[in-house]
Amino acid sequence: MYPPSRLHLAGPQSTFMKRDLKDKSYNQVMNEWAAQKEFLKRSQTSMFLPGHGGNPVLRWLIRLAVLVILPLGIYGFLLRKHLRSPSFGKELESQISLWLDSPKIKSKSIAMDLDGELRIQEISGDGGPNAPFSRLKAEKITTSTSFKSLFGKAWHLRNISAFALTTHLRSGTASSIPVIAPKKTALLSPPNSPLLSAGLGVSPDFRQLSFDRFSTGNLNLTWGTGPATAGHLTHSVIIAQRSANGFDVLARGGDFGQGWLDGLRIGECSLTIAKDRAVISKADFSIPSGGTGTFTGSVSFGEYPEIAAEATLAAVPLSAFLPKPLSDSLPVVCDGSVTLSGSTNRVEGIAAKANLTPKSGVLQSLPILHALEIITGEQRFAQPAVTGGAVLFTSGGSSTTGGYEIDTTGTVIECGTMLRIKVNAKYERILQTPAFQDMRNNQPPPEPKVIVSHSGRISIGVSPEAAATMRPSVRDTHFAVGEAGMFWLDIPISGDGPDFTKLASTTLLELHNVRDR
Repeated sequence: MYPPSRLHLAGPQSTFMKRDLKDKSYNQVMNEWAAQKEFLKRSQTSMFLPGHGGNPVLRWLIRLAVLVILPLGIYGFLLRKHLRSPSFGKELESQISLWLDSPKIKSKSIAMDLDGELRIQEISGDGGPNAPFSRLKAEKITTSTSFKSLFGKAWHLRNISAFALTTHLRSGTASSIPVIAPKKTALLSPPNSPLLSAGLGVSPDFRQLSFDRFSTGNLNLTWGTGPATAGHLTHSVIIAQRSANGFDVLARGGDFGQGWLDGLRIGECSLTIAKDRAVISKADFSIPSGGTGTFTGSVSFGEYPEIAAEATLAAVPLSAFLPKPLSDSLPVVCDGSVTLSGSTNRVEGIAAKANLTPKSGVLQSLPILHALEIITGEQRFAQPAVTGGAVLFTSGGSSTTGGYEIDTTGTVIECGTMLRIKVNAKYERILQTPAFQDMRNNQPPPEPKVIVSHSGRISIGVSPEAAATMRPSVRDTHFAVGEAGMFWLDIPISGDGPDFTKLASTTLLELHNVRDR
């Protein structure tokens, strides 16, 4: 028998086996080795089998953790993979179509995380017969719901955010807007997925979808089907927050237009949207050429949506609302108001009535003023200062041409006691709007072409003192005493754009020059 210090044992070289074996017999060494081996075996077995020592509660907790966490980990991996799969994207696309009441909605790059965050690169498509829009495109959409909601039918989204939203509103619909009251519809049926691809427990029903907040940094909204109804709000920032009766909406920036009231730059607009109407409490705006204003009113929804609104204007150039060449010749600043009424679903469209008061300005570039300067010898006729008057506009749709008419009857511009101009004319503005373009190309819509035709007359009244300086043949042939004792020259308005005072000016000058020879 070898001494214990030189004993070599078969098996693993454990720490125990490396201990100093001096003064120990072979039996002692083997007993210690067997005891350690038994302890290790008992510790390992107690994790999985009862009755092998250790705390029984801890053993059962460890076994429960192994049995639960491992399957949950596998399920989480499979669920995350499914939420990023094309099949889930198609299922969610069908649910979005169901919610928007549109059978032609298409999407790009739908992905969802386990924390409930949903990202969609793009949604676009046509609206169904009951949808409030005829065309829609939303880009870079993000939203989220709680992890618990993932496994329910009725998803509740905290916030829906879109980088850009472009849509054309339908001119009248019998249904309410879906963001207010989602409802069941017979247009589409909920998706019926096979059992094994039903979403691993994620199978929402968007007929029950609700959300708290919507926002976009670039809203491009258009409405109307013709010149008498066409309007727009473009490049605006929108935040809509759910309230007790619907949504409170805040809009900042953007360009607004409705008929001839165009080119308004929105500062800040507050409105509420309920199930059957939208109410604008206040909207501040400015006009690029100068002037500011506020806008209030309401729009009712339904088959025949009705608008009732009023804009108050301050220090607004009259040229902002006039066709050429009048816009270049009448740099007049006005205060006043414009009321809007009517429906986008009627031939008359949106009717507007403006009542403005000229405050300042200088008339220029009108040939008739140059002619008056020559035939009277009075230099003040060249650029007379505006001192008052009244500018009246009424507009409505035309059933004959599909455009809309602006009636300026009753408009008077006063230049002291020396000169007065009265306009009793009708302008027809026909907007040749390009076909509604495909919004998928991400290009701004082309500007509509405006064709203007006008008829009626413009009356030029000069003071008796100025008329007395004219040659009698000129005064007696073309001027007649009328209102306020002034001498009036009537000039017919016709055509589609040339300066209608040019012919009258030429006639006056020719007669004046003939008598000079």
